[in-house]
Parts: sequence; C-alpha cells; structure tokens
Amino acid sequence: MNQMIPWFYVYSQRYEAMHYMLHSHIYKDPKFHVHPIKIDQSEFSKTTYLESNTHFLAGCFIKQQVILQILKKLPTDSYFIFTDVDILIIRPDGLLEFFQSYMDKEYDMVYSWENSDHDEPVKNYNIGVSLIRVNERTIKFYEEFIEKSRTTVNTLDQNLLCSMLPEFPGTFGVFDKNIVTMSNFLNDLNTTANIKIIQVLCGNHKDYHLNMQEKYMSMQHLGAPIQECIKLALQNGRSLDELGLHE
Repeated sequence: MNQMIPWFYVYSQRYEAMHYMLHSHIYKDPKFHVHPIKIDQSEFSKTTYLESNTHFLAGCFIKQQVILQILKKLPTDSYFIFTDVDILIIRPDGLLEFFQSYMDKEYDMVYSWENSDHDEPVKNYNIGVSLIRVNERTIKFYEEFIEKSRTTVNTLDQNLLCSMLPEFPGTFGVFDKNIVTMSNFLNDLNTTANIKIIQVLCGNHKDYHLNMQEKYMSMQHLGAPIQECIKLALQNGRSLDELGLHE
C-alpha cells in the first residue's frame, strides 16, 4: 500500500466553497493524490434546473464523461476514486485501508449503498463515492453509458448507470453503509461511530438557492467548516448568488 491513489472530483463556481473544504481534507493525506477538475457552471446549466426535469440534476452526464476520460488515461489495472464535491470526510484515519479492502477483492467498480430500507438487499447504488478499476470492461461500460445518455432524457445519471449494472460482465460491489453513507440515512444507522464519509444531500427544489442552502446547513450541523470556505470563495471572486446564497 505504498502507492498513492488518485482521487478525482468535479466542481463548478457554484460548488467552490465545497471544493476548498474537500481539497484541504484530501491534500493533507499523503496516501491520496487529489485531482480537482473545474468545469464552468454554464456547462452544467445547459441541462440542470430545467422546468421539464423531474429532478434538478436529470439529464446531466458530465461527471460520467469525465470518468471515461480518466479511464482512458490511467494505467490498466490501476484504481482511482471519483466522488462528488459535496462529501464530508469525517474520519480520515484508515480511509486508505478501507478502499484497499475493496481493491484486494479485485472489484471492477464499487459504489455507495442507496436503499431506503436497510434490511433489503441492495437495489440501487449511489455514485457519489466511486472506486473504479481501469480495464477493458469498465472502459466499455462507460462508453456504453455515454452512448445511451445521448438518447436518454429526464433521467439521473445514477439511475441510468444502475439500469445497466445487471448486464455488466465484470464485478461490482457496494461500500459498507456504516462507513460511507448519505446524510439522509444517518438516523437509520445503528451507530454513526464508524462513519468515514458522508455525502450531503438536499431536497429536489427548483431553485438552486434552496438546494445549496440546505447543503450548507447540513454541513454546518455536521461540524464542517463550511462558513470559512464560503468566506474564502467570496474573497476569491465568487458572488453570493453564484454560491447559491441570496445577496
């Protein structure tokens, strides 16, 4: 386990405060090599928050396009982590060993658990925290995903991905829900003592200000220094409106 694992995430101006926070957490850990990828908000705005969308993020496949680009650049059989920018690293100790345990099982892809009933077998996966192995199977899978996305409308990227997983010829798994979880599942867990990563979710509001403010409030409630990161983003030229805050 001497190698550094590449850790990628995508962000835009709207998520710049969260970028500062996540980057500082990963950068301080010598076991990971952080690769933030900035994409202009205008690219996301082409498909998100449309009146016709059933979900404000429906039809946005930018992150999966980036994953395919990464797969085609990294060495075969290497692994990388790809996450959303709005995650919180709660307990960094042992995080590499946690990811390594899935690499040792030689999974091709590992995603987060997403079920409303914790007693049921996994039906859906959340792709906000992903561990992906570079090989022909995963490259082909994401190539097929991008091809299908061109004719798919009003669908979340992870819903399309989950619909394709049963046909995937490789191996895929799910992270332990007690270690990688989502903010709306915290009250369902028997214990929160082992959580290392929390993905901070929000409602499905048509106004991005409401969604962003929910995320900020959740992060603050969970003890994250998000207010300091908002101040940093403002100092570096972002406006309150760009960050999803009212003037």
